[in-house]
Amino acid sequence: MTETWVVAVSGGPDSMMLLDVLHNKGIQCIAAHVNYHKRNTSDRDMNIVKAYAEKHNIPLRVKHFDAEVRDNFQTAARVFRYQFFRDIVKESNAIGVAVAHHLDDDVETYIFQKERNMKSDSIGLNERQHIENTEVWRPLLSLSKKEIVEYCENNKIQFGIDESNLELDYTRNKIRHTLSMLSNKEYKDLITEMYKEKAEHEKYVTDLGKTVEDWGTKVPIDTVESTDLLRYWLRKQGVPIHETSERHLEEMLKAFQKNKGVYEFDEWIVNAQYGYVFLGKLQNVYDTHTSFELGDYHGYRFSNKGLKIQGLVLEEKDFPIVVRNARKNDKIKMRYGTKLLSRHFIDRKIPLIERKNCLVIENSLKQIVFVVGLGSDIHHYANNMNNFVIEL
Repeated sequence: MTETWVVAVSGGPDSMMLLDVLHNKGIQCIAAHVNYHKRNTSDRDMNIVKAYAEKHNIPLRVKHFDAEVRDNFQTAARVFRYQFFRDIVKESNAIGVAVAHHLDDDVETYIFQKERNMKSDSIGLNERQHIENTEVWRPLLSLSKKEIVEYCENNKIQFGIDESNLELDYTRNKIRHTLSMLSNKEYKDLITEMYKEKAEHEKYVTDLGKTVEDWGTKVPIDTVESTDLLRYWLRKQGVPIHETSERHLEEMLKAFQKNKGVYEFDEWIVNAQYGYVFLGKLQNVYDTHTSFELGDYHGYRFSNKGLKIQGLVLEEKDFPIVVRNARKNDKIKMRYGTKLLSRHFIDRKIPLIERKNCLVIENSLKQIVFVVGLGSDIHHYANNMNNFVIEL
Protein backbone atom coordinates (compact mmCIF):
# COMPACT_ATOMS: atom_id res chain seq x y z
CA MET A 1 0.00 0.00 0.00
CA THR A 2 1.36 3.41 -1.00
CA GLU A 3 2.22 5.74 1.87
CA THR A 4 0.47 9.10 1.99
CA TRP A 5 2.26 12.13 3.40
CA VAL A 6 1.28 15.75 3.64
CA VAL A 7 4.26 17.75 2.35
CA ALA A 8 4.81 21.27 3.67
CA VAL A 9 5.84 23.30 0.60
CA SER A 10 6.77 26.98 0.89
CA GLY A 11 8.09 27.35 -2.66
CA GLY A 12 11.72 27.65 -1.57
CA PRO A 13 14.43 25.26 -2.83
CA ASP A 14 14.29 23.06 0.30
CA SER A 15 10.59 22.23 0.14
CA MET A 16 10.51 22.04 -3.68
CA MET A 17 13.28 19.43 -3.59
CA LEU A 18 11.46 17.57 -0.83
CA LEU A 19 8.24 17.41 -2.85
CA ASP A 20 10.13 16.30 -5.96
CA VAL A 21 12.10 13.58 -4.14
CA LEU A 22 9.08 12.11 -2.36
CA HIS A 23 6.94 12.23 -5.52
CA ASN A 24 9.65 10.46 -7.54
CA LYS A 25 9.87 7.75 -4.85
CA GLY A 26 6.23 6.91 -5.49
CA ILE A 27 4.97 8.31 -2.19
CA GLN A 28 1.44 9.69 -2.37
CA CYS A 29 1.94 13.39 -1.64
CA ILE A 30 -0.52 16.09 -0.67
CA ALA A 31 1.19 19.45 -1.01
CA ALA A 32 0.29 21.99 1.69
CA HIS A 33 1.16 25.66 1.26
CA VAL A 34 0.60 28.56 3.66
CA ASN A 35 0.56 32.05 2.17
CA TYR A 36 1.41 34.49 4.95
CA HIS A 37 1.20 37.57 2.69
CA LYS A 38 4.17 39.07 4.55
CA ARG A 39 6.33 39.68 1.45
CA ASN A 40 5.77 41.09 -2.01
CA THR A 41 6.89 37.71 -3.36
CA SER A 42 4.41 35.64 -1.32
CA ASP A 43 2.08 35.09 -4.27
CA ARG A 44 5.06 34.27 -6.51
CA ASP A 45 6.03 31.39 -4.20
CA MET A 46 2.43 30.18 -4.01
CA ASN A 47 2.23 30.10 -7.82
CA ILE A 48 5.51 28.15 -8.03
CA VAL A 49 4.01 25.46 -5.81
CA LYS A 50 0.75 25.47 -7.78
CA ALA A 51 2.57 25.08 -11.09
CA TYR A 52 4.61 22.10 -9.87
CA ALA A 53 1.56 20.41 -8.30
CA GLU A 54 -0.50 20.84 -11.49
CA LYS A 55 2.33 19.53 -13.70
CA HIS A 56 2.74 16.35 -11.63
CA ASN A 57 -0.96 15.85 -10.68
CA ILE A 58 -0.25 16.31 -6.99
CA PRO A 59 -3.20 17.38 -4.78
CA LEU A 60 -2.57 20.85 -3.35
CA ARG A 61 -4.09 22.57 -0.33
CA VAL A 62 -3.49 26.31 0.15
CA LYS A 63 -4.23 28.22 3.36
CA HIS A 64 -4.07 31.99 3.68
CA PHE A 65 -2.79 33.23 7.02
CA ASP A 66 -5.59 35.02 8.87
CA ALA A 67 -4.73 34.47 12.53
CA GLU A 68 -4.64 37.36 14.97
CA VAL A 69 -1.05 38.19 15.95
CA ARG A 70 -0.60 39.95 19.28
CA ASP A 71 3.10 39.55 20.01
CA ASN A 72 5.23 36.93 18.29
CA PHE A 73 4.49 36.39 14.60
CA GLN A 74 6.82 33.38 14.38
CA THR A 75 4.93 31.54 17.12
CA ALA A 76 1.53 32.46 15.69
CA ALA A 77 2.61 31.31 12.23
CA ARG A 78 3.92 28.02 13.58
CA VAL A 79 0.71 27.24 15.44
CA PHE A 80 -1.34 28.22 12.38
CA ARG A 81 0.53 26.02 9.92
CA TYR A 82 0.69 22.95 12.14
CA GLN A 83 -3.04 23.20 12.77
CA PHE A 84 -3.45 23.32 8.98
CA PHE A 85 -1.15 20.32 8.51
CA ARG A 86 -2.90 18.38 11.26
CA ASP A 87 -6.30 18.98 9.67
CA ILE A 88 -5.10 17.67 6.29
CA VAL A 89 -3.42 14.63 7.89
CA LYS A 90 -6.66 13.76 9.65
CA GLU A 91 -8.89 14.36 6.62
CA SER A 92 -6.67 12.36 4.25
CA ASN A 93 -5.69 9.63 6.73
CA ALA A 94 -2.05 10.42 5.96
CA ILE A 95 0.85 9.18 8.09
CA GLY A 96 1.94 12.72 8.94
CA VAL A 97 3.62 15.78 7.50
CA ALA A 98 7.02 15.88 5.77
CA VAL A 99 9.00 19.11 6.23
CA ALA A 100 12.14 20.31 4.47
CA HIS A 101 14.52 21.01 7.35
CA HIS A 102 18.09 20.25 6.26
CA LEU A 103 21.59 19.93 7.74
CA ASP A 104 22.11 23.69 8.06
CA ASP A 105 18.78 24.00 9.94
CA ASP A 106 19.93 21.19 12.21
CA VAL A 107 23.19 23.02 13.02
CA GLU A 108 21.39 26.34 13.55
CA THR A 109 18.98 24.70 15.99
CA TYR A 110 21.90 23.11 17.82
CA ILE A 111 23.62 26.52 18.21
CA PHE A 112 20.33 28.15 19.21
CA GLN A 113 19.87 25.56 21.98
CA LYS A 114 23.42 26.04 23.24
CA GLU A 115 23.26 29.85 23.25
CA ARG A 116 20.02 29.81 25.23
CA ASN A 117 21.12 26.90 27.43
CA MET A 118 17.90 25.14 26.43
CA LYS A 119 16.96 21.65 27.57
CA SER A 120 15.13 19.93 24.78
CA ASP A 121 13.95 16.46 23.84
CA SER A 122 16.58 16.39 21.12
CA ILE A 123 19.94 17.87 20.23
CA GLY A 124 19.28 19.88 17.11
CA LEU A 125 16.46 18.37 15.07
CA ASN A 126 15.12 14.82 14.99
CA GLU A 127 14.34 13.07 11.73
CA ARG A 128 11.07 11.86 13.26
CA GLN A 129 9.13 13.79 15.86
CA HIS A 130 5.60 14.43 17.11
CA ILE A 131 4.51 18.08 16.99
CA GLU A 132 0.96 19.13 17.89
CA ASN A 133 -0.03 15.43 17.93
CA THR A 134 1.19 15.05 14.35
CA GLU A 135 3.95 12.79 13.04
CA VAL A 136 6.67 15.01 11.51
CA TRP A 137 9.27 13.60 9.11
CA ARG A 138 12.45 15.43 8.02
CA PRO A 139 13.96 13.40 5.14
CA LEU A 140 16.55 16.04 4.14
CA LEU A 141 18.45 16.39 7.43
CA SER A 142 21.66 14.93 5.98
CA LEU A 143 21.80 17.42 3.08
CA SER A 144 23.24 20.93 3.14
CA LYS A 145 21.51 23.95 1.69
CA LYS A 146 24.13 24.07 -1.06
CA GLU A 147 23.40 20.47 -2.07
CA ILE A 148 19.67 21.20 -2.11
CA VAL A 149 20.02 24.24 -4.37
CA GLU A 150 22.29 22.23 -6.70
CA TYR A 151 19.65 19.48 -6.89
CA CYS A 152 16.97 21.97 -7.89
CA GLU A 153 19.18 23.63 -10.49
CA ASN A 154 20.33 20.30 -11.97
CA ASN A 155 16.75 19.01 -12.18
CA LYS A 156 15.35 22.34 -13.43
CA ILE A 157 12.98 22.72 -10.48
CA GLN A 158 11.75 26.27 -10.11
CA PHE A 159 11.95 27.81 -6.64
CA GLY A 160 11.71 31.17 -4.92
CA ILE A 161 14.12 32.76 -2.44
CA ASP A 162 12.70 34.09 0.82
CA GLU A 163 14.35 37.50 1.11
CA SER A 164 13.62 37.65 4.85
CA ASN A 165 16.27 34.98 5.38
CA LEU A 166 18.87 37.56 4.32
CA GLU A 167 17.80 39.97 7.05
CA LEU A 168 19.02 39.91 10.65
CA ASP A 169 15.69 40.64 12.36
CA TYR A 170 15.37 37.26 14.04
CA THR A 171 17.82 35.41 16.29
CA ARG A 172 17.95 32.40 13.97
CA ASN A 173 18.93 34.56 11.02
CA LYS A 174 21.69 36.11 13.10
CA ILE A 175 22.98 32.62 13.89
CA ARG A 176 22.78 31.80 10.18
CA HIS A 177 24.89 34.83 9.37
CA THR A 178 27.48 33.92 12.04
CA LEU A 179 27.76 30.35 10.73
CA SER A 180 28.30 31.63 7.20
CA MET A 181 31.50 33.30 8.42
CA LEU A 182 33.06 29.97 9.54
CA SER A 183 35.69 28.24 7.44
CA ASN A 184 34.87 24.83 5.92
CA LYS A 185 36.98 23.10 8.57
CA GLU A 186 35.34 25.01 11.41
CA TYR A 187 31.89 24.15 10.07
CA LYS A 188 32.76 20.47 9.65
CA ASP A 189 34.18 20.36 13.18
CA LEU A 190 30.94 21.89 14.46
CA ILE A 191 28.89 19.22 12.70
CA THR A 192 31.11 16.49 14.18
CA GLU A 193 30.59 17.97 17.65
CA MET A 194 26.84 18.10 17.10
CA TYR A 195 26.60 14.47 15.98
CA LYS A 196 28.63 13.38 18.99
CA GLU A 197 26.24 15.18 21.35
CA LYS A 198 23.28 13.73 19.46
CA ALA A 199 24.59 10.19 20.06
CA GLU A 200 25.18 10.86 23.75
CA HIS A 201 21.75 12.43 24.12
CA GLU A 202 20.07 9.53 22.31
CA LYS A 203 21.59 7.10 24.83
CA TYR A 204 20.46 9.34 27.70
CA VAL A 205 16.92 9.51 26.32
CA THR A 206 16.90 5.73 25.89
CA ASP A 207 17.78 5.38 29.58
CA LEU A 208 14.98 7.82 30.50
CA GLY A 209 12.60 5.70 28.48
CA LYS A 210 13.57 2.59 30.39
CA THR A 211 13.01 4.41 33.69
CA VAL A 212 9.49 5.57 32.84
CA GLU A 213 8.55 2.49 30.82
CA ASP A 214 6.15 1.19 33.46
CA TRP A 215 4.90 4.56 34.68
CA GLY A 216 1.19 5.08 34.29
CA THR A 217 -0.92 8.05 35.33
CA LYS A 218 -0.08 7.69 39.04
CA VAL A 219 3.57 7.95 40.09
CA PRO A 220 5.10 8.12 43.59
CA ILE A 221 6.42 11.64 44.15
CA ASP A 222 9.91 10.43 45.10
CA THR A 223 10.14 8.63 41.74
CA VAL A 224 9.98 11.89 39.79
CA GLU A 225 13.57 12.86 40.58
CA SER A 226 14.37 15.30 37.77
CA THR A 227 12.82 17.66 35.25
CA ASP A 228 14.07 15.36 32.49
CA LEU A 229 12.08 12.46 33.90
CA LEU A 230 9.06 14.70 34.39
CA ARG A 231 9.24 15.99 30.83
CA TYR A 232 9.75 12.54 29.31
CA TRP A 233 6.91 11.00 31.33
CA LEU A 234 4.44 13.76 30.40
CA ARG A 235 5.36 13.57 26.72
CA LYS A 236 5.10 9.77 26.77
CA GLN A 237 1.55 10.08 28.12
CA GLY A 238 0.63 12.53 25.35
CA VAL A 239 0.66 15.78 27.33
CA PRO A 240 1.38 18.79 25.02
CA ILE A 241 4.43 20.29 26.77
CA HIS A 242 6.59 21.12 23.73
CA GLU A 243 6.60 24.81 24.62
CA THR A 244 7.04 24.32 28.38
CA SER A 245 10.22 25.93 29.67
CA GLU A 246 12.78 24.27 31.90
CA ARG A 247 12.05 26.87 34.58
CA HIS A 248 8.37 25.95 34.60
CA LEU A 249 9.23 22.26 34.96
CA GLU A 250 11.56 23.11 37.85
CA GLU A 251 8.72 24.97 39.57
CA MET A 252 6.43 21.98 39.07
CA LEU A 253 9.01 19.57 40.48
CA LYS A 254 9.58 21.73 43.58
CA ALA A 255 5.83 21.93 44.21
CA PHE A 256 5.42 18.18 43.77
CA GLN A 257 8.17 17.48 46.28
CA LYS A 258 6.07 19.47 48.79
CA ASN A 259 3.04 17.34 47.91
CA LYS A 260 1.19 20.21 46.24
CA GLY A 261 0.73 21.95 42.91
CA VAL A 262 -1.90 21.77 40.17
CA TYR A 263 -0.95 22.37 36.51
CA GLU A 264 -3.09 22.32 33.37
CA PHE A 265 -1.98 21.60 29.80
CA ASP A 266 -5.01 22.02 27.55
CA GLU A 267 -7.41 19.33 28.83
CA TRP A 268 -4.70 17.57 30.88
CA ILE A 269 -4.28 18.07 34.63
CA VAL A 270 -1.12 17.19 36.59
CA ASN A 271 -1.10 17.48 40.38
CA ALA A 272 0.49 16.07 43.52
CA GLN A 273 -1.63 14.58 46.32
CA TYR A 274 -1.31 11.86 48.94
CA GLY A 275 2.34 11.18 48.10
CA TYR A 276 1.74 10.70 44.36
CA VAL A 277 1.81 12.74 41.16
CA PHE A 278 -1.45 12.19 39.29
CA LEU A 279 -2.08 12.79 35.61
CA GLY A 280 -5.36 12.71 33.72
CA LYS A 281 -7.42 14.20 30.94
CA LEU A 282 -10.47 16.23 31.87
CA GLN A 283 -13.72 14.90 30.40
CA ASN A 284 -16.46 17.52 30.21
CA VAL A 285 -19.84 15.82 30.37
CA TYR A 286 -23.28 17.40 30.30
CA ASP A 287 -25.84 15.02 28.77
CA THR A 288 -29.61 15.36 29.00
CA HIS A 289 -31.78 12.21 28.85
CA THR A 290 -35.57 12.15 28.59
CA SER A 291 -35.58 8.41 29.28
CA PHE A 292 -33.21 5.73 30.57
CA GLU A 293 -32.17 4.42 27.18
CA LEU A 294 -29.63 1.59 27.38
CA GLY A 295 -26.28 2.22 25.70
CA ASP A 296 -22.82 3.74 25.96
CA TYR A 297 -22.44 7.48 26.33
CA HIS A 298 -19.69 9.98 27.18
CA GLY A 299 -17.68 7.99 29.75
CA TYR A 300 -20.62 5.97 31.14
CA ARG A 301 -23.14 3.28 30.24
CA PHE A 302 -26.85 2.87 30.98
CA SER A 303 -27.47 -0.83 31.62
CA ASN A 304 -30.20 -3.13 32.99
CA LYS A 305 -27.75 -5.04 35.14
CA GLY A 306 -24.83 -4.24 37.37
CA LEU A 307 -23.64 -3.97 40.98
CA LYS A 308 -25.87 -2.61 43.73
CA ILE A 309 -23.69 0.51 44.07
CA GLN A 310 -24.29 1.16 40.36
CA GLY A 311 -28.09 0.95 40.58
CA LEU A 312 -30.95 3.37 41.10
CA VAL A 313 -34.71 3.59 40.64
CA LEU A 314 -35.97 6.39 38.42
CA GLU A 315 -39.56 7.58 38.18
CA GLU A 316 -41.24 9.46 35.37
CA LYS A 317 -41.17 12.69 37.40
CA ASP A 318 -37.33 12.51 37.57
CA PHE A 319 -37.02 13.13 33.84
CA PRO A 320 -35.38 14.79 32.09
CA ILE A 321 -32.22 13.80 33.94
CA VAL A 322 -28.79 15.33 33.40
CA VAL A 323 -25.53 13.40 33.62
CA ARG A 324 -22.74 15.88 34.35
CA ASN A 325 -19.42 16.41 36.08
CA ALA A 326 -19.55 16.88 39.85
CA ARG A 327 -19.40 20.47 41.13
CA LYS A 328 -17.83 21.98 44.22
CA ASN A 329 -20.98 22.26 46.39
CA ASP A 330 -22.82 19.15 45.19
CA LYS A 331 -24.38 16.99 47.91
CA ILE A 332 -26.49 13.86 48.02
CA LYS A 333 -28.92 12.56 50.65
CA MET A 334 -27.82 9.04 51.54
CA ARG A 335 -29.38 6.53 53.94
CA TYR A 336 -26.97 7.64 56.65
CA GLY A 337 -27.43 11.39 56.07
CA THR A 338 -26.57 14.15 53.60
CA LYS A 339 -23.09 13.83 52.13
CA LEU A 340 -21.08 16.65 50.57
CA LEU A 341 -19.18 15.25 47.58
CA SER A 342 -16.14 17.30 48.56
CA ARG A 343 -16.11 15.47 51.92
CA HIS A 344 -16.54 12.14 50.17
CA PHE A 345 -13.55 12.91 47.92
CA ILE A 346 -11.36 13.81 50.89
CA ASP A 347 -12.42 10.79 52.97
CA ARG A 348 -11.69 8.42 50.09
CA LYS A 349 -8.46 10.24 49.11
CA ILE A 350 -9.72 10.59 45.56
CA PRO A 351 -7.21 12.52 43.37
CA LEU A 352 -8.15 15.81 41.76
CA ILE A 353 -8.58 14.54 38.19
CA GLU A 354 -10.99 11.82 39.38
CA ARG A 355 -12.93 14.43 41.36
CA LYS A 356 -13.28 16.60 38.28
CA ASN A 357 -14.30 13.62 36.15
CA CYS A 358 -16.71 12.22 38.73
CA LEU A 359 -20.19 11.95 37.20
CA VAL A 360 -23.50 12.66 38.93
CA ILE A 361 -27.13 12.37 37.86
CA GLU A 362 -29.34 15.37 38.49
CA ASN A 363 -33.12 14.95 38.20
CA SER A 364 -35.70 17.43 36.91
CA LEU A 365 -35.86 19.07 40.38
CA LYS A 366 -32.09 19.75 40.25
CA GLN A 367 -31.48 17.15 42.97
CA ILE A 368 -28.42 14.89 42.89
CA VAL A 369 -29.93 11.39 42.82
CA PHE A 370 -26.83 9.39 41.91
CA VAL A 371 -23.05 9.68 42.13
CA VAL A 372 -20.80 7.28 40.23
CA GLY A 373 -18.75 5.36 42.79
CA LEU A 374 -21.02 6.36 45.67
CA GLY A 375 -24.46 5.18 44.59
CA SER A 376 -28.00 6.56 44.62
CA ASP A 377 -29.67 8.81 47.13
CA ILE A 378 -32.12 7.46 49.70
CA HIS A 379 -35.18 8.20 47.55
CA HIS A 380 -33.89 6.32 44.50
CA TYR A 381 -32.58 3.25 46.29
CA ALA A 382 -34.33 -0.15 46.40
CA ASN A 383 -33.43 -3.79 46.90
CA ASN A 384 -34.48 -4.64 43.38
CA MET A 385 -33.07 -2.06 40.97
CA ASN A 386 -33.10 -2.37 37.19
CA ASN A 387 -31.36 0.88 36.16
CA PHE A 388 -27.59 0.80 36.40
CA VAL A 389 -24.99 3.47 35.60
CA ILE A 390 -21.56 2.04 34.86
CA GLU A 391 -18.41 4.12 34.47
CA LEU A 392 -16.46 3.31 31.30
